Amino acid sequence: MIPWVLDEGGSVVWRFQYRYLCHQMPDRCFRMHGIPMAVCERCFGIYAGLFVGGLFYWPLKKWDHFLLLKARWLVGLAACLMFLDWLGPIISLWGNDWLTRSGTGFVLGIVCGYFAAKGMLQLILEIKRIKWHLLFSKPNQKKT
Repeated sequence: MIPWVLDEGGSVVWRFQYRYLCHQMPDRCFRMHGIPMAVCERCFGIYAGLFVGGLFYWPLKKWDHFLLLKARWLVGLAACLMFLDWLGPIISLWGNDWLTRSGTGFVLGIVCGYFAAKGMLQLILEIKRIKWHLLFSKPNQKKT
C-alpha cells in the first residue's frame, strides 16, 4: 500500500520480501500514482481477505461448529474458484481481469483468514492455559 517507497529506491527491498509468494508481474499489479505495488492483484486480494476474514471471526463465531464441519468444502470451493479464474485464459474459454483476480483472491483470503484467526486464538488460549498451570501448580508438594 506504500508504492512511493517502491519508487524511491526501496523497490528492491520490498519486492525481495514477496518474491517467493508472488510473481510480481507489473502489468498485473495495482498501481498507485503510476507505480506498481509489490504484489499482484490476486495476492493483494488474498492479503486483504485474510485481514477481513480475521475480523469476521467474532461475528461468525456462533456458526463456528457448522463452519468447521464445512471447512474443507469452503476452502476447496474458494481455491477452485481461483483456479478456474486462472485456467480460463489459458484454455481460451474466457479472460480474466483485475476484478476477477482480486475478487477470487479475496474470497480465498476471507475463508482462510477466518480459520487462521480461529487457530491463532486456540493457540493463544492453550499457551495461556499451560502457562497458568505451570505458574500455579506445586510440583514438590506430595499428594496424599
